[in-house]
Amino acid sequence: MSWLRNTPLPEINSVVSEWINNKFVQAKSPYENMPTFEQMNLERLALIFNRELFKCTIYRIIDKFAPTNGKDLRFKINEDDELQINNYVMLYLSKYIDKKSGNYDTKLIKESLENDTDYHCFIIDITLQNYKVQFSKDQKGIIENSLKYLIHHRDSIYHFEKVIELILKFNFDIDKDIIIELLPYAGISYCMDSQKGEYIYFIDYANKKLGTNIIKQYLPKLISHDFNKHRELDLIKISELIVQLKMKELYPEICKQISKTNYYGEKLVDILLDDKEFGIITLKSKLGLFNTNIQIYILDQLYKIDLHQSWALHKTIELRPDFLEEDNKRALLLLLRLGYDQALDECIEYLSKDIKSLGNPFMAPTLNYTDIKYLSKILTLLRIVWGYTEPFNNWSSRIKETLIRMAEKNLEQYNAVNASLCKMKNEEEKYISNLSYFIDELKKFDPRLKDAPISIAKALEIIDKYNN
Repeated sequence: MSWLRNTPLPEINSVVSEWINNKFVQAKSPYENMPTFEQMNLERLALIFNRELFKCTIYRIIDKFAPTNGKDLRFKINEDDELQINNYVMLYLSKYIDKKSGNYDTKLIKESLENDTDYHCFIIDITLQNYKVQFSKDQKGIIENSLKYLIHHRDSIYHFEKVIELILKFNFDIDKDIIIELLPYAGISYCMDSQKGEYIYFIDYANKKLGTNIIKQYLPKLISHDFNKHRELDLIKISELIVQLKMKELYPEICKQISKTNYYGEKLVDILLDDKEFGIITLKSKLGLFNTNIQIYILDQLYKIDLHQSWALHKTIELRPDFLEEDNKRALLLLLRLGYDQALDECIEYLSKDIKSLGNPFMAPTLNYTDIKYLSKILTLLRIVWGYTEPFNNWSSRIKETLIRMAEKNLEQYNAVNASLCKMKNEEEKYISNLSYFIDELKKFDPRLKDAPISIAKALEIIDKYNN
């Protein structure tokens, strides 16, 4: 009732406090002494962690109330003076509801109480639900015993991943032989700090407990496993460790996995690319092993590395004739980034038909054409894209960026670009608005400004006088 004393007026608070302390003592006491949610939760958990008391409680509920379902049981317990509702007990009983009738299957419930696996699985479930609870030393001992039991009976458990999560949560020590047996679960993780997004993975736990030398002995076998789509995170973590340890003899095995996976192929490519030497060499040599989507992805990543741009260009040209239409367009976008002559002609042809013919205009590629010989075609492309009113069209921005890079290379190219834009502005009235602003913007990239120890404003003023 303390909230009654927290009004904005101190005078009222004083009067209310006097009434609560003197006139309403009986009304005050039940609320002031009421346990917190955390305290009630700990009491409920204490029942679950005492297996004999837990069994006796459920037998008593069944024998005393003969409940048909959860609603019926809650009603009967609310009317009872001795028993109180324990949500964890209700949760346990709900696991044994007959799907047809919707009622409790009391025979199954009683059988489960004598089944060790059922009880230990329930302990794991309850522990994971209460991730913020500080369990007592005795309770942690029970949790650890449940984990060890379930590890030895894991073939009968549907969600064995939960067992791994708790090993990570509590950093339990388990036998090294068991850790080795569990290595295929490398990608299972536990979130140690949700706000910071900090996770610990089982492969990291195993590496810490066993040591790198022992782990390395098992990686060849682990990377050769057949991973289904539900276990591909294990594949990723194993691959990461292989590259981290520079076990380049296993890189071809990662490539085999890339050729089989439908979900994480690009991620595995990125992992190999972390090794700038042997990872890239392996991907190049195994390129024919992959599907078209992965091939284009690899070429697209290698184009970003100066040392491999030439190889990416020639390989894209070589492979492109065998690509289907959509993949062919993706390859064309890559060739535009690489500055391939013929790609610019194809781009003009595609965009003259439809601004969306090469995909979402918002994702327009960088155009790597800075030699003055491409000026005429770049301006043709500019006229085409300015003819569309499509929103979020980045083709225009990419073309202007290309003209700026072309102009800033040297004074000769700057003058040629500037003259062509001015001519276009004077001869084609519909572009006056766009070109006036762009021509002014281009002045900032005049090569004569690079070494001038004066302000940009002053330099522009000098250039204007020089041009006029």
